[in-house]
Amino acid sequence: MAHPETFAELVAAAGLDGHEHIGPQHLYRRVSPTTVKTFAQLYPGVVPNALVDDALRGSLTGSWQRWWAEATATSFAAQPH
Repeated sequence: MAHPETFAELVAAAGLDGHEHIGPQHLYRRVSPTTVKTFAQLYPGVVPNALVDDALRGSLTGSWQRWWAEATATSFAAQPH
């Protein structure tokens, strides 16, 4: 059974004004027996417009950089590495 009051208490305990302020930096995942990382660390975002603005393209990191380099407008098929 869901308890909305409990969720509201957790949101308030995190110092947030409402559930709409929860972001990937607030959610954690255990990645090994001794290591915990935030979702923001595991899944870094993209600077707004970085995929369409050549000047911002350099801000892409990690997987995003590789995925964008492999993307093609002519096919949804996976590209060879």
